[in-house]
Amino acid sequence: MLLLIAGHENSTSLIGNGVAMLLKLPDVRSELAQDPSRWAAAIEELMRLVSPNQFIRRQASEDVTLGDQTIRAGDARLLILAAANRDPDAFPDPDRFVFDRSNRQYVALGHGIHYCLGGPLARLEGRIALQTVFERWPSIRQTGELVYANNFNVRLLHSLRSSHPERDGEVTSANWLAAVVPRR
Repeated sequence: MLLLIAGHENSTSLIGNGVAMLLKLPDVRSELAQDPSRWAAAIEELMRLVSPNQFIRRQASEDVTLGDQTIRAGDARLLILAAANRDPDAFPDPDRFVFDRSNRQYVALGHGIHYCLGGPLARLEGRIALQTVFERWPSIRQTGELVYANNFNVRLLHSLRSSHPERDGEVTSANWLAAVVPRR
């Protein structure tokens, strides 16, 4: 059950926030339209920029000193993944979308033994959904404010109003699949 729920929220968050970010980046969309092989790199950069999970809680298994702070065994800490993924010491110009960023050591899906088991599936779902949206509706544009779900940890886009000649309407986390999957 945990895998089903966790995987669903991460993929939904990546897709919704990925659409929202790419709508603001016409040069990136143009490059993806000209070279669809770049979608895999785009998904990696989107995972870093729009981290689905904002933080994780961890408990120290042993005493650790970081700088002038000591974290004692048993102490709990919140690790802010979204901030780590935009650390300028790790990612030069961290707020800019870069296809060929040399450092891919972001922590959007955790790290080490805590790495997300569904990471490869989230990447695949994200690539297929985002590539389909922007190939099917190349002229899509945002027409309203973004509405986010009331979720403290997962940055989950609930609603994004859009317009394009191919289809007008609102794509939400509940109906994006119906909007993307071809009708028979």
